[in-house]
Amino acid sequence: MFDRYLSFIERNHRWVVLWTLIISVFIASGMTRLGLSSDFRIYFSDDNPQLKTFDALEEQFSKMDNLWMYLESEHASLFEPENLSLLEKLTEDAWQLPYVIRVSSLSNYQHTQVEGDELWVNFLVEDAESLSSADLEKIRAIAGSEPSLKNNVIGPTGQAALIQLRLALPDEGQGRIEAGQEHLAKTRALINEYRAQYPKIQFLLAGSVVSNVTMQEAVAQDLGSLAIVSYLMLLVVLWLLLRSVFGMIISLGVISLSSLGTMGFFGWIGTTLAPVAGFVLTAIMTLAIADSVHLLVSYFQQLGDGKPKQQAIRESLRINLGPVFITSLTTIIGVLCLNSSDSPPYQDLGNMIAVGVFMAWLLSMTLTPALLVWLPEPVNHSDESRQSVGIQQRWLLALAEQVIRRPLVWFLGFGVVVLLLCYSVSFNKLSESWHEYYDETFEVRKAVDRINETIGGNNLMEFSIETGVAEGIYEPDYMTKLAEFTDWLRLQPGVAHVYSLSDTVKRLNRDLNQGQASFYRIPESREMIAQQMLLYELSLPMGLGLEDTIDIDRSASRVGVTLKKMDSESIIAIEQNAGAWLRANAPELVEIEGTSYAVIFAHIVHRNVVSLVIGTMIAMLVICVVLMVSLKSIKLGLLSLIPNIAPAALAYGIWGMTEGYIDTAVAVVMCISLGVVVDDTVHFMSKYLRARREHGMSAPEAVRYAFRTVAVALLITTVTLVAGFSVMMFSHFTPSVATGTLMALTLALALVVDFLFLPALLLLFDKMSYYQLHTEHVSSDEVPEVLSNDDKPRDARSRPEINNKVVHDGSDKLYR
Repeated sequence: MFDRYLSFIERNHRWVVLWTLIISVFIASGMTRLGLSSDFRIYFSDDNPQLKTFDALEEQFSKMDNLWMYLESEHASLFEPENLSLLEKLTEDAWQLPYVIRVSSLSNYQHTQVEGDELWVNFLVEDAESLSSADLEKIRAIAGSEPSLKNNVIGPTGQAALIQLRLALPDEGQGRIEAGQEHLAKTRALINEYRAQYPKIQFLLAGSVVSNVTMQEAVAQDLGSLAIVSYLMLLVVLWLLLRSVFGMIISLGVISLSSLGTMGFFGWIGTTLAPVAGFVLTAIMTLAIADSVHLLVSYFQQLGDGKPKQQAIRESLRINLGPVFITSLTTIIGVLCLNSSDSPPYQDLGNMIAVGVFMAWLLSMTLTPALLVWLPEPVNHSDESRQSVGIQQRWLLALAEQVIRRPLVWFLGFGVVVLLLCYSVSFNKLSESWHEYYDETFEVRKAVDRINETIGGNNLMEFSIETGVAEGIYEPDYMTKLAEFTDWLRLQPGVAHVYSLSDTVKRLNRDLNQGQASFYRIPESREMIAQQMLLYELSLPMGLGLEDTIDIDRSASRVGVTLKKMDSESIIAIEQNAGAWLRANAPELVEIEGTSYAVIFAHIVHRNVVSLVIGTMIAMLVICVVLMVSLKSIKLGLLSLIPNIAPAALAYGIWGMTEGYIDTAVAVVMCISLGVVVDDTVHFMSKYLRARREHGMSAPEAVRYAFRTVAVALLITTVTLVAGFSVMMFSHFTPSVATGTLMALTLALALVVDFLFLPALLLLFDKMSYYQLHTEHVSSDEVPEVLSNDDKPRDARSRPEINNKVVHDGSDKLYR
C-alpha cells in the first residue's frame, strides 16, 4: 500500500501539485461568502434558559438594547450653567438618532411638585444657561437625594454623567446588525460635533450596541492584522530553525492553503463568524505547520546521512506516515470536543480547526512529497541547514544523557512540581466579563472603566416582579413587598443603583401630601395608589412614560439593578439571593429570575466549563484508545495519559497563580491543547518503540534514538507553535489573548514534559516490566550467573543491561 502510494506520487507529481493547487484555490474562493456577526446573542444557543428569560422580559416590557453617552468634566462640576446646557442640548439631539425610543438623563428627569391641588411634572433642567445659583443648588440637592438619579445618571462627585438611550432594533438577522451599525455611526458623528464644541469635556460611548459593533470591528481587525503577523512570525521561526529557504517555502505553502481552504470551506456552507474566529487563522496556520516540518526534518536528516534524494523521501514518509496520521487524528479529536460547549461560536471554532488540521494532513501527504520529488535537491542545504540541525541535535542528545543517568530523580522532581501546580489550579475562579472583552484601545472599554470608577457600575440585572393578576400592581401589599425587595437589593454588596416603581409611588405620595417626609411611603389603599399613578402618567411627556417599567395589563413591574464591576460568581450570587429573598418574604409574588447580558454570560461560563470538562474526558478516552491501537500496547496507551494530561495541569496551575480566573476562552484551551500535546508524545513514543521493536535496542538506546530522530523536529514544531499562538497576545480582543497565551504556555510545557519527564517514565516503566516479568516467570534456579566487571558471579536479574535484544512475547511487556 505504501509503495503504491509513493509510486503514484513519484509518477504523477506534477499533476498532484497542479490539481492540489486548483482544488485548494477553488475551496478558498468561498471566503467571500463568510459573514461577520456583531451581535452578542451569537454566543448563546437557542435553548439557553437565561436567554429565554431575557427574551421573555423584553417581550413583556421593552427592548434592552441600549447606548450610554458618558460625559466627564476634568476640573469643573457638571452643575454649572454651561455644562447643564450641554446635557440639555445633547439629550434633545439624542432623540433624533435612529431607533431611539427613550432618552434618560439628569436634564429630562421628571421632577414632581405640587402647587395647590395640581401636580406638576417638569424637566429637572430647563433653559440651563439662565439658571441662578439657587436653582443650581436645588438641582444639585435633588440629584444627590433622589434614588432614581444618584449613581445612575449622575456620579456622586457631580463631575460625570450619563445620557441613557434605549433602542428598538430589529429582532434578529442582518437587519439588526445593520441597524446597530447605522445608529452607532450617527451617534459617533453627533458626539464628534460636541467634542469640537466642548474640548474640556470627555465624551465616551458604551452600552450593548457599542459592544456589539465593536465586536465586529475586533474580529475584522484580528483576521486582517494578526494573519499577517502570524505569517511573518512563522517565516522567521522556520528560517531560524530550518535554515532552508526550500523547506520554508514548502511549509508556508501548506499552511497558506490549509488556512485559506478552511475559511473558504466554511464560507461555502454559509458560516457567520463570531469574534473568536479571529483566533482561527492563527491556530490553523500554527497547527498546520507541524506535519510538513516532521517530513522535512526527516528528509534533510536522510540527505545528511548520504542517502539519495528518492530514498530520502521514501524513508522520511515511511517513518512519519503513521505518526503524522495519528497526531492529526488526535488533534482533530481534541478540538472536536469543543462541540460540547454551550456556546455556538466555540463549537464553530473547534470544527474550523478540525477541518484545517485535516486539510494540512492531506496537503502534507500529497503536496509536500510531490514538491520534494519535483524540485531539485537543495544545493546549499547540506551545509548551513545540516549544521543548524546538527547543533540542535547535539544539545538535545546531551539533555537525553542527563535523563538516562537519573530517570528516578527527573520523575520524582517532575511529580512534585505537577502536584504543586495541580493544587494551584484551585486558585482559578470562574468568571466571564463580557464588558472586558476589549482592551483599552477600544472606546467602549475606556467608557466602561470610567463609568465604574465615577458613577457606580455598568453591569445590569433586571427582574420582573409579577402579581399573576391584571392590575395587581396597585395592591398595597404588592407595593410594600416591592419596596422591601428594593431596599434589600440596595444593601447588597456590589449594588450601585436600583430602579423600582415603588420609589416613584413613595415619591408621589410624599409630593401629593405637601412634601412631608413622613408620607414617603406606600399608600394604604389600592385606590390611592391607582389614582396617584394615573395622575402622574397623564402628566408625563411622550416617550418618558412607564411603558418600560409596567407591563400592558398592569400585572407586573420591572426592577432594574446596576452592579459594580464584579466577577461572574458574584453576579450569580446576587441573582440567586434575590430569588431566595422573594421566595422567603414574598411567596405570593411570581418572580422571574434576574436577567441581562451580564447574567447570561455569568451562567454560560459555568455550563461551558462543565460541558468542556466532560467533552475533554471523552476526547481523552478516545485518544487513549487510538494510542493503544497505534502503539500496539494497552499499558503504553494508558501510560501516555500522564504526559498528555500533565502540560494542561501545569499550565492551568501557573494561570491560577498569575491570573486567577477561568472564562470560556480559557476553558477551551483544555480541548484545543489536548490533541496538540498528544502529537509530541506520539512522535517520541513511536520512535522509541521503533528502536525497541525494529532495531532491538535497549531502553536507554531507544531513548537516544528517539532524541536523535525526532527531537529536533519536536523542538522546531513546538517553537513554531508557541510563536504562532503568542501572536494572539497582540490581539485587542481579550478572549483571543487569553486563549493564545495559555495555548503557548501549555505547548511549551508539553515539550519540557516530553523531553524530561516522558523519557524518565519510559525508562522506569521498562525496568518495572522487566523485573515483573522475571519475577513472575523465572525462578532463582533458572537465572544464569554472569560475570561482572570484577569477575564475580552475579544474578542476571541484577544486570539487565547484559542483553540488548528485545524480547516480545505478544504481551504488552517490552524487555531485554
